[in-house]
Amino acid sequence: MVRAALVQFQSALRDVEENLERIGAIVEGTDADLVVFPEMALTGYSLRDDVYTLAQAQDGQVVGTLADIAVEGGRAMVVGMPVRSDVTGFVWNGAVAVSAGGKVAVYAKRRLINFGPFEERFLFKQGTMGTVLRVGGMRFGITICYDIFFPELAKDYAMGGVDGIINISASPTVTRTFFERVLPARAIENTVYTLYTNLVRTERGLVFWGGAQAHDPRGSLIARGPYFKEAVLSVDMDPVSLRVARPFRPTHTDTPPSGDPLPTLEIG
Repeated sequence: MVRAALVQFQSALRDVEENLERIGAIVEGTDADLVVFPEMALTGYSLRDDVYTLAQAQDGQVVGTLADIAVEGGRAMVVGMPVRSDVTGFVWNGAVAVSAGGKVAVYAKRRLINFGPFEERFLFKQGTMGTVLRVGGMRFGITICYDIFFPELAKDYAMGGVDGIINISASPTVTRTFFERVLPARAIENTVYTLYTNLVRTERGLVFWGGAQAHDPRGSLIARGPYFKEAVLSVDMDPVSLRVARPFRPTHTDTPPSGDPLPTLEIG
């Protein structure tokens, strides 16, 4: 059994220090094995060119502090933030995954959104790899927001043997219905758990709706957080549910091989 805490978070825009302090307090205050924060939780989403000064180095102080928080609490974490590559200097829309033992991996968003009010392709380098976080004997593939609308990304993770798909988001109200339809679909297609959490705030006319939620491997809603306010949603996941669901909808065994496996970094 793995317990996840899905955090609907109201980031203080551009205030890394304050957000980092609150992240630490939330992790300390939960009994979960895994604590998941939204996309760009460390900084807020609407940064424009400030993203380059607020981006955190992979081996920098802030990421090191997150690793310390995870070790002290004995909890794995996923935290959204802009991340600067130590090698190339490119900035990613990233999810920093930290194991309970303090190991760190960075997932870079693979499907950058560039329509309506969104301009991610002008700000971020596109990611090319998957990231899997092991927690309590279960494995979780990480995605960010718009990624969840591309079923091949979830399918690659599922065929690699994950038990759940995490999606961290900065989703405004106009997209709520779409997310709430797609999340159970990804669970059913792949017989995996889906875990979702979202920002809660208003930035530049975008109203982020919260609504953290989880679905079981047959697509049933386990729990949903409130809309438009901060909350921590606790979700328990049992590997037995996977073993029960998969024989009834054997998408893993019925999916033909697709060639080379997805390049994936795994920690835990």
